[in-house]
Amino acid sequence: MWPLHVRTWWKNSEFLFPPPSFSDRPDRQFDVFLEHLRFGYNFLNTEEAYATVAMDYARHAAEQGICYAELQINYALLNTWGLDIASVLARINETCRAVHRGPSLRFIIDLPWQFDAATFKTILRRADPLRDLGVCALSMGGDEALARPAEVAPVFRQAREAGLKALCHAGETSPADLARQIVETLRPDRVTHAVAMADWITALGPEAPPIDVCLTSNLKLGVIPSLDAHPLAEWVAAGVPVALSTDDPALFRVTLRQEYQHANVLCPQFFDTWDRVEETWIRAAADQSAARLALAAAKGLRA
Repeated sequence: MWPLHVRTWWKNSEFLFPPPSFSDRPDRQFDVFLEHLRFGYNFLNTEEAYATVAMDYARHAAEQGICYAELQINYALLNTWGLDIASVLARINETCRAVHRGPSLRFIIDLPWQFDAATFKTILRRADPLRDLGVCALSMGGDEALARPAEVAPVFRQAREAGLKALCHAGETSPADLARQIVETLRPDRVTHAVAMADWITALGPEAPPIDVCLTSNLKLGVIPSLDAHPLAEWVAAGVPVALSTDDPALFRVTLRQEYQHANVLCPQFFDTWDRVEETWIRAAADQSAARLALAAAKGLRA
């Protein structure tokens, strides 16, 4: 949700106080980031609101030449507003089809750690029609201190049996031992951030799960003190599969192209061959078939 988006919604509402202002300073920014999200959630209460946010993203992605994208949707929020997930996804897909050369969209249904993973049971019972609408994965995220990986593990197994990937956040806000416990227990198909357990991930090398690297997010939220402090170069040297992500491009005011530019400065060897970049990106994709098709189509347009 773009800050301008939220402010526009606020001006047309009955809320007395404006949304929190998110700056580029890393101190205490994680709390402000969460406040901004919670404030914006007050207005993500209709299918149209979701479609508008997704449309804005699709337009920006098309301008950058992005051919495949995964959008994360907070399932707890949908339940709070009584919105049907299939109807929301259908509206998003219908709206975003109007974007010329827009990305192939896939959806990750996310649940904050403080919620019972059994909430996903409804998704699992509707897995086939939701996959047809673009759902490719389930994810646990948010405050890792509230993680209960042993309770989530059975649900993740069921998700895989239903043909969905199982993803998680770990190592963004949690200490290394908890982050490692989350990964060892859940055995996720992809891990977002992983900074706190960087040494363990490096030791795993090619056996590590694909890591969703969010350089700008980690910097602006104070997870790392500087880009130079990010373990990306060590991971690449060790053979860890990595992919670059904008995390929240609207709020962090970052493009995927800028993330690649940052990565090229930190770790130029990652770009020794473009095939290597594509290979690790495909491996990390939650819908590998869709990612390959989108990439092939994009290459065909450029040829």
